Amino acid sequence: MTRNWLGSALGTRVAASTLTCALHATGCVQHYKPPALPAEQLALVTFDSSASVLDVDGLPPRSHQMAREFFVGVGCRTLTAKYEQSYFIWGEKKAIKRGLGAGLAASLANTEQHDYETMKPIRFFIPAKAGHKYWVTATFTGDEFLPRVVETDPANDTVAKYLPDEPCKGSAHP
Repeated sequence: MTRNWLGSALGTRVAASTLTCALHATGCVQHYKPPALPAEQLALVTFDSSASVLDVDGLPPRSHQMAREFFVGVGCRTLTAKYEQSYFIWGEKKAIKRGLGAGLAASLANTEQHDYETMKPIRFFIPAKAGHKYWVTATFTGDEFLPRVVETDPANDTVAKYLPDEPCKGSAHP
């Protein structure tokens, strides 16, 4: 009897897994879709090169084109992002210190690449306004990311900055 129950449980898991895969393959999984309104009635969100969008209002983006720039409707929008940064340290000083000279080969051999990324998703609440732009960016100090969203008005003047997990004023978001 235990064997039949285990077989049933396993069969149920396989069926659920298969259904989930089928929903992903057929496009039944919901993705974020910008509102079907004229651009002047929407807000534009742009991600800098170190940031990428994980979801908008709880829904994942549909494509990589949306990963850098997309429109959102007005009101309090929730954006979740992650940050990644890679940089190289040119190895000339290291090579000279080791007595290897300042040649190209020695410098290249002592060059280091460092990759950093946020360990957990960064959530922003944006009080989106029609015609405004929101730039998702971060300063990388070499040890940590200092993420923020910068809001500009239609004249491209900076009007506000938003930090992670700051709720929209007068909003029910946490």
